[in-house]
Amino acid sequence: MESSQPQDQPPKAKNPASKPPKKRPLQVTVSEELFDEFSRFAGEEFGFRKGSKSLFFEKLLIEYKKSKAN
Repeated sequence: MESSQPQDQPPKAKNPASKPPKKRPLQVTVSEELFDEFSRFAGEEFGFRKGSKSLFFEKLLIEYKKSKAN
């Protein structure tokens, strides 16, 4: 059975009483210039606030998966 969740959005909890998905840290090492650029893109897309880099990474991964499905 396929999920009714659109491919271009992060998964959401089934109901408000359920626990949010468990999150794990992902650490990578990149140049300072790449880090600054990624941070800027994330801020422009999601606002300069806590969690914007995570949201931007999720968006990139979703777009990558969509591009591989075509």
